[in-house]
Amino acid sequence: MKKTALLLFLALFWVTYAQCQTSNQLTKDQSDILAKAYRYEKNGWIFLHIEGKPVERGFQHGYLLAKEIQENLRLLKARWIYQTAMDWSWYVKNAREILSVRV
Repeated sequence: MKKTALLLFLALFWVTYAQCQTSNQLTKDQSDILAKAYRYEKNGWIFLHIEGKPVERGFQHGYLLAKEIQENLRLLKARWIYQTAMDWSWYVKNAREILSVRV
């Protein structure tokens, strides 16, 4: 159950990430949010400094780790197809429907 929930979360995140990548330019608000954050690497570790409201920290985290997130999702997609023999688009569609249900 935990694996399924994680996979659904990652699929929803991927959909959101893909939508954000359609525009390469940041808005002024996004630039202001990113001005409070930074990233550096040391001894093979990635360190992030993020601050602000939860939505701002989430944006900073996703933006600063975009390459790593994209690579992880590429690997997740390959694993999903290999383990289930089901198309990735089916997974994304169903994850979006499940996670978009409002209570």
